[in-house]
Amino acid sequence: MDQYIASLTTINTPHLGCNYVRKLLEKIPQKAVASIGNKYESIYTRLGDDDPDFFNGLKDLTDKECDRLNGIMKDAPGVLYQSVGSRICSYSGVMFPLNVGYGIIKFFGGGENDGLVSAKSMEWGDFLGVVTPKSRQGISHGDMIDLTRKNIEGFDVCEFYVDLVNKLKVKGL
Repeated sequence: MDQYIASLTTINTPHLGCNYVRKLLEKIPQKAVASIGNKYESIYTRLGDDDPDFFNGLKDLTDKECDRLNGIMKDAPGVLYQSVGSRICSYSGVMFPLNVGYGIIKFFGGGENDGLVSAKSMEWGDFLGVVTPKSRQGISHGDMIDLTRKNIEGFDVCEFYVDLVNKLKVKGL
């Protein structure tokens, strides 16, 4: 399909995976993972997913699985690949579960992160950087997709996307 695609821009995407997911899956008893998975799958079913698979979806986020998939799915010549990320600055700036994720990622050596993905894992193609507002809270994974629907000082999520599209237009894409 690459002949029909001019560019792919990813936002806060775990291209290199989430090593903390693998480490947690190695430590948490399988029964507990299955119990959590069943709860999420019931939510996904109510949202319209006919065959949710929480565990395999989670496994696909591990650093090892992403490395394997990146080896199979190569970038296509002629397509502009670019990525951008964000980061949160403290536990108190975001809601559950991203505040917990922030701490877990930092604990496992992931450094800057958005509550789900380390900033290093977000880099792919032309990396446009990590969006950091003037506010002390930062910008979470949920904020980047406007899930939280909150105003963040120094960051307008709608303008962020308009600017991304405009820059592609300027490039002739």
